[in-house]
Amino acid sequence: MRSNGRGGEEAARYYFRRHGWEMEKMESPAKNLGPVFGKPGQFRAVYTEGGVPDFIGFRMNDPKLGRHWSNLIPTYCEVKEAHGDTWPASKLTPEQRAFMAALPVGTAFVFLLWNDGGAGEMHTFIPRGSYKRGQGMK
Repeated sequence: MRSNGRGGEEAARYYFRRHGWEMEKMESPAKNLGPVFGKPGQFRAVYTEGGVPDFIGFRMNDPKLGRHWSNLIPTYCEVKEAHGDTWPASKLTPEQRAFMAALPVGTAFVFLLWNDGGAGEMHTFIPRGSYKRGQGMK
């Protein structure tokens, strides 16, 4: 059965709260296909491959310094559900990889919820290679 990703997103939200990350869910970009005949004000739309990660926000560099603007680090996170002990970076869409590769080092992350139903792991984004179970951030 194909996953809709909600389990991964909920696990990521738990990780964000536990680590003090202030993150907001981004909606996927959509393309308007035009009005629905006979239904004024309604339009058909499809999701497009925009490359924007699932969550955008910030985290604090040093929690002791508080939410001062100089202490905030922009943070971007894509959430995926993984089966097995590794997950290849190539499973991110080309648009997602390009977007995240263009970000400053240390601001892009991939959260993986492993199929064993555990809490999941946060990994620093890599454009190539594989993410490995047990090697995520604590």
